[in-house]
Amino acid sequence: MSGTLVSKILVLGGGIGGMTAGIVFGRMGVDVEIVEKSETNLWKGVGIIQNANALRVLKSLGLMQAVLDEGFQMDERRFCDDMGETVCSADALRSLDPNLPAINNITRERLQRILDRAAADAGATLRTGDTIETLSQKADRVDVRFASGREETYDLVIGADGIRSQLRAMLFGEDQKPRFVGYGFWRMMLPRPDWLDFIGVYQGRKETKIGLVPLSKEEMYLFLVTNEPGNPWFTDDQKLPCFRERIEGFDGFCGEIREGLSETDEITYSPAEQVELPSPWYRGRVVLIGDASHAILPHMAQGAAMAMEDAWVLGDLAQSAGSVSEMLELFMERRYDRCLFVQKASRAAADSQQTHDPEELRKHLKHMGEILPGIWRKTDERMAEPI
Repeated sequence: MSGTLVSKILVLGGGIGGMTAGIVFGRMGVDVEIVEKSETNLWKGVGIIQNANALRVLKSLGLMQAVLDEGFQMDERRFCDDMGETVCSADALRSLDPNLPAINNITRERLQRILDRAAADAGATLRTGDTIETLSQKADRVDVRFASGREETYDLVIGADGIRSQLRAMLFGEDQKPRFVGYGFWRMMLPRPDWLDFIGVYQGRKETKIGLVPLSKEEMYLFLVTNEPGNPWFTDDQKLPCFRERIEGFDGFCGEIREGLSETDEITYSPAEQVELPSPWYRGRVVLIGDASHAILPHMAQGAAMAMEDAWVLGDLAQSAGSVSEMLELFMERRYDRCLFVQKASRAAADSQQTHDPEELRKHLKHMGEILPGIWRKTDERMAEPI
């Protein structure tokens, strides 16, 4: 059993959390099968902001240099008004290594490629185009039948199958669905201007925020957060005019972006949703991690980090706990409060944009300038705590 509680596991979902689990358990000598329902494990997305706690997991896996080589490093965060004027600025805490910038930004595609390669090198097997049809739990195993008709038995099943998790519905019922919280997120890739070597957030006058995030020497991405009452959906031909309308009023570089938009720009949109699954996130020998159990708004840039931490903690406990049930109990003790903190803090950051009255906005900007550097520092300190 290679010194662990389990010898054979199934990971459902080939995203960031699932692949991290594959790396962690595969390197222990565990027989790991990763099943991804998509026909290919090519993940669309824009950018990932990796704060120090995400880099800490990657460093423990020997992958930090790989993501640094593919990404863009920086320390500074800025909060600005819609004209582009800086309201406040502060460097992130270098809690991982004082000689390295605190934040690495990387494209979703490049991060996935690094994790996929590492999981394969660790011996994990990836199967695409399949998913679970039924599972039956016994005291010492989980029997799984797949949609393809194949049947297998595992010591542990890890559900890393995302915000619309099939396993969550199977374990906890169809009522445990993602909850729309009133916002929408728009994203697009753009060329990076030479001066953008920080993460900049720009508060708009119409309950909007724009973020600019450098991803490489050549690339950046823009995100826009807007109020979207009624949870609308947008067809591809609606996205450009709706996006353009929602960034009216921004000046400076953000205004230049609006004026330069064209039909060739690829704009993605997703509703802001949270998953608030009560503790525990497991039943028997089946446990959920990442967005499947605690999907988080992206305002703290911690969604991917929390999924990687989940996988790392499970692997750590598999080598130290006395039984699978103890491992999963300890997992909840180490993960629930931390993930809940991130979820609440991300929601508070989202709610802080809710003002458009000019006088209230002026007061809001002044207030944020006074308190935001302290909030950033306290959050960095909390995320630097052991997991």
